[in-house]
Amino acid sequence: TAGTNALVQRSGARLGLIVAKGAPLSDLRSNDVERELFTTLVGERHLSIDVSKGQLDASITDAVNYLVEFGARPLVVSLESAEQEDRAKSAILATTPARFSTDPVLVRPNQ
Repeated sequence: TAGTNALVQRSGARLGLIVAKGAPLSDLRSNDVERELFTTLVGERHLSIDVSKGQLDASITDAVNYLVEFGARPLVVSLESAEQEDRAKSAILATTPARFSTDPVLVRPNQ
């Protein structure tokens, strides 16, 4: 109920969104309702990161630091594979555990 109320009232958490470079964010804003929700919940707190071999840990750490500075909590991470998402979650928790002791890191399973 609280989550539904937050969506209806356009209030609640200031989400941070981290996606793989090249991910089509336009798919998340394909109509007026989706654009309004995206703007309200995410706004400018989204980044596309380099997930190529050897770059993921540094990219995710930089992205988290940037988004947290702008008040993003929680973070939603959607990358190219479940393995990358698991690695990203581990990197986030290993480098910034205190920041996320009460704010979850959400990792969307790839479909």
